[in-house]
Amino acid sequence: MPAVEQMSFEELVHTLAMFEQEHEPSDVDRAIHRGAVERRLLGILSAGNRAAEQREAVRVPGDLGVRIYVGDEQIKAVVRDLGEGGVGIRSLLAPPVGATVDVELIPKKVSALNHPPRAQAVVAWVRAVSDHGYDLGLAFIGHDDSHRRRMRRLVVELLRRLPPPIH
Repeated sequence: MPAVEQMSFEELVHTLAMFEQEHEPSDVDRAIHRGAVERRLLGILSAGNRAAEQREAVRVPGDLGVRIYVGDEQIKAVVRDLGEGGVGIRSLLAPPVGATVDVELIPKKVSALNHPPRAQAVVAWVRAVSDHGYDLGLAFIGHDDSHRRRMRRLVVELLRRLPPPIH
């Protein structure tokens, strides 16, 4: 297997997918290798965006619908990017920063979403986007290992659908 720095985008995604298919506990060497693969993917996907490079987990551009529930109000939005720890969305309405919301992903024939994940999140930031509404950053809160695994599988599936980035 080539060094992580020498791996193509496709090889990195395949390696990450292999880690997700393992059913046995990870040992230290595998955890280090997985971390190196994720950092390399972060670097490729962030394309020089320093804020994106600082993330702890891979975020992948998404093409999914999402519903945000704020109390009794439902807001429809679209996913801009998605990761194990949170989701970036675009919406016509924006709850205030710090608000706790329920997030439900709406599948578009994505097999990892047989039962769409629904999780609580806190609104981390809101940015007005000209006439298009708002971009929001939502950080998942109180999610368990099952939710994290499901989100990692979804990230891998979305990564597989991406064309390799051009440098």
